[in-house]
Amino acid sequence: MMNGLVLADARHLPVRDESVQVVLTSSPYWGQRDYEFDEQMGVEDTYQGFIENMMLVAREVHRILKPEGVFWYNCGDTYNTRTVIRPSSHQGGLGHDSENIRLSWSEARDRGLVRYSSRQPGLKDKDLMGIPWRLSEAMVEDGWFLRVDVIWTKPWGAPENAQDRPTRMHEYIFMFSKSPRYFYDKEACPEARTSVWDMAPGSGDGNRAVFPDELVRRCVLSSSRPGDVVYDPFCGSGTTQRVSNGLGRVGLGSDGRLW
Repeated sequence: MMNGLVLADARHLPVRDESVQVVLTSSPYWGQRDYEFDEQMGVEDTYQGFIENMMLVAREVHRILKPEGVFWYNCGDTYNTRTVIRPSSHQGGLGHDSENIRLSWSEARDRGLVRYSSRQPGLKDKDLMGIPWRLSEAMVEDGWFLRVDVIWTKPWGAPENAQDRPTRMHEYIFMFSKSPRYFYDKEACPEARTSVWDMAPGSGDGNRAVFPDELVRRCVLSSSRPGDVVYDPFCGSGTTQRVSNGLGRVGLGSDGRLW
């Protein structure tokens, strides 16, 4: 344990059944970053493999969440292209990049850090893969209630080279519940009353991209009470924990490595 954050695989959470009010997290995005530790997620050969792993995480979240609890999940999308999975401290699409973290194709191939568009069943080269929605559909089929898709719009982000489509400047934050009735206070955070949230990305912490504090504040205030437990199974350096504690909640988290 370091700074109250536990080293643990998100598919096997060290948390009691039905003990958490809010789970708020952003998992590694598929096929974009190598975080350089064993059993990491996001480097599976296919996007289906990623979804299968995330379903194991979702079932663990379902287990630890109270019946009236809420699960907020940020998931990034990507295009079906032949590309390098870059070793990096940052997730793609959040506005961070650096020349010194890029590998050549041959270097990445030799390390098993490439992906091939031809190996993704049902998709053509250049298709937007729709991974957040594919995962959400799988979770609904598994018993979750999908309550809203928050569109997180960003005033700036990572530059994109494509000249044949609009530049993407948004991501999704899905709100799930495990029961048809759950705790939600729409008056607790006026900024969270609509499904479009305009927020700048969080600043990188030298290890990986982080949530903006404001995103955590909106989710926590609207779906928990003071004293409730808020958990992040991909906590990184602990933004969710820090902000939750500052709001009078009990912020806890775990990650597959210490950052």
